[in-house]
Amino acid sequence: MDETLLRLQLLLSDQIADIQKNKGSIPEYKPALAAYQQTLNVISVLLHNPDAKFVPYNGKFWTDEQLDKMFHRKDF
Repeated sequence: MDETLLRLQLLLSDQIADIQKNKGSIPEYKPALAAYQQTLNVISVLLHNPDAKFVPYNGKFWTDEQLDKMFHRKDF
């Protein structure tokens, strides 16, 4: 799994470079760039903690603990 994640990370990095280089030809480049960067962040976490669980919120992935802290919940 680590090898697959690393390959995906490299491909996404290349895609980000391409988006930044050709952003004038991509109508919605900012959301696409943000999605790719968010995916790279998730891959990085999974490489260090394969059991990490994520929850989508406002177009990003968060752990339950991050959401608890963000919303000042007492159970973290």
